Amino acid sequence: MRESDVAPGRPGTRALLGEGWQIFRAQPLVSVVTAFITAAVCLSVFVTAGRAAAAEAAVVSQVDGAGARTIRFSDPSGEAGLTAMGVQHVAELPGVDWMLAIGDTVDVRNSAMPQVGRPVPSAALFSELPPSVRLTAGRAPRLEEAIAGTEAMIALGLADRTGGVRGPLFDGPVVGTFDAASPVTELQQSVLIRAVPSDDRLMREVYVVAETVADVRTLERAIPTMLHMTDPSQLRIDSPAVLVDLQEVLRGELGDSGRQLMLLALASGLVLIAVSLYGATAARKRDFGRRRALGATRSALVVLVLLPTGLGALAGVTLGTGFGVAMVNATQGTVPGIPFILGVPTLTLLTALLAAVPPATIAAAQDPVRILRVP
Repeated sequence: MRESDVAPGRPGTRALLGEGWQIFRAQPLVSVVTAFITAAVCLSVFVTAGRAAAAEAAVVSQVDGAGARTIRFSDPSGEAGLTAMGVQHVAELPGVDWMLAIGDTVDVRNSAMPQVGRPVPSAALFSELPPSVRLTAGRAPRLEEAIAGTEAMIALGLADRTGGVRGPLFDGPVVGTFDAASPVTELQQSVLIRAVPSDDRLMREVYVVAETVADVRTLERAIPTMLHMTDPSQLRIDSPAVLVDLQEVLRGELGDSGRQLMLLALASGLVLIAVSLYGATAARKRDFGRRRALGATRSALVVLVLLPTGLGALAGVTLGTGFGVAMVNATQGTVPGIPFILGVPTLTLLTALLAAVPPATIAAAQDPVRILRVP
C-alpha cells in the first residue's frame, strides 16, 4: 500500500497504528536513517560510557571484596578483658555478612605421638564456621572438638588426617580439616577448638565481614557497644576506612565520566534525528494538509510522525545494543550491569521520540488552506 492510499480523516487507534506502519514502510530512506542514527547512538554509548561502567563495576567489585569489608576487633595486650559472652548477637546485626570469634593462642602437639612434627597454635572457636573457613575433610567440630588447617595437619604429623591434639588447655580429637581463605588465611596453620561463649572465656580476635562496604562504618561504631569487656580503651579496631573512601571516589569519578559521555551521545542523536525528520515532514506537508482538510486532528498527525520514528528507532536500538554489548565484552572481558544494558536503549528510544516531537508539531500546525492552495 502506498502512503497516498492510506485513509485520511479521523482514524481510530487501530487504524492509526496501521497507518503508522504503512508510512514506516513507505519511507524506507527515513526509516533507515532513523535506525542508523539510533544504532550509532546506542553503539557509541556502549563503547564509551558502557566501557566506563564495565570498568567501574570491575574495579569496585575488587575493592568490594571480603578483605575490603572486614573489620577486626582485637585485644593484642590482653588487658581489654574481651569476653565471649554476647558475641553471637554481633552475627545477628543488620549489615553483617559473617563473623569469626577466636580466643587466646596456645600451642598444641600431636597427642598420640608428641615427638612427631612440631607444635602449632590453637585457639578457642566461639562462633560458627564462616564461608572463608571451608572444610575439606571430616566434619564441623562439636563442643570440645577440634579442626585443623591443612598446613597445621602436616606440621602435627597427622598425615592420615585423623588423631588428636594435646595442650595446656585441651586434649581431644581432631574431627576435620579446613582451608582458610581471605581475610583469615593465617588460620591455615592453626587448630580451632569449639567452645561455648561465656563470661569466663576471653576472646583475642573478632573478625566481622560486612555485607557491603557502605556498612563498614556503621558496624565499626555499633559492634564495640555490644562486646563485653572490662577496658574498652585497650580494644583495637582495624577497618578498611581507606578502601571505603576509595570506593566512593571511584564510583563518583567513573560514574560522572560515563554519564557525561552518554549525555553527549544522546544529545548528538537528538539533533541528528530532529534535522532528518524535519526534512522528511517538510516533504510531506501536502499530505498533512490534505489530511487536515479532511478532518484529521493535529494530535493524529503528530502520532503519524512519532509511530514510524519509533519503529525505526526500535530497530536501531536493538541492533546498537547487541553490537555494543558484544564490543564491550570483547574489549573489557565483562559487560555493564543489566540496568545499564536496558537503560541505554530505553533512553535512546525516548530521545528519538523526543526529537520527532518538534517536526511533528510543526507539520501538524500548518494551515491546510495555505498548503493546498493552488498557485
